[in-house]
Amino acid sequence: MYLGLRVVRGIVGFIALWQVLSLLPVITWIATPGSITSTMVLVVSVKAILLVLFAATYFAMRDLINKRHAKSGSRHPVLSSQWSL
Repeated sequence: MYLGLRVVRGIVGFIALWQVLSLLPVITWIATPGSITSTMVLVVSVKAILLVLFAATYFAMRDLINKRHAKSGSRHPVLSSQWSL
């Protein structure tokens, strides 16, 4: 069960990172603010919302895995870092 949760957490973390990387081109929009369309703003808004949701899920799953370990004994030592899977 822990392996499945860690795999799902890894996939969720990958999707969150993917959203961050896809938002990097927005930085180049600063040079040409006149070329920003409403569609571009909509796409950035959707990606930002997805980033927040997937990042929150990533960190919440860490707590879930820790609680599962606590029920069965003690906290898993690998999960002491917030960024570890």
